[in-house]
Amino acid sequence: VNGIELVGSYSTLNIEKILLLKPDLILINSWVEKTHNYYRQLSRIAPTVVLDFPNPLQRDWRKLLEDLAIALDKTKEADRFMDEYE
Repeated sequence: VNGIELVGSYSTLNIEKILLLKPDLILINSWVEKTHNYYRQLSRIAPTVVLDFPNPLQRDWRKLLEDLAIALDKTKEADRFMDEYE
């Protein structure tokens, strides 16, 4: 995670900081969206994908990997990783 800019937490996002970073894509957790309704603001900055994780404390990393792979068009790489992992 070296080089990744911190733009907030589950409870608070710094929209101005995100805007200054000029992202190509924004990924947001469904719990954060449901709780704080950031999608409208974020989608004005860059394409925004809401990943379905209703509770950030009960994550299924395999599902997260699959969703991220789809959003990033990296399904082959994710499949290869899962094959090697298993």
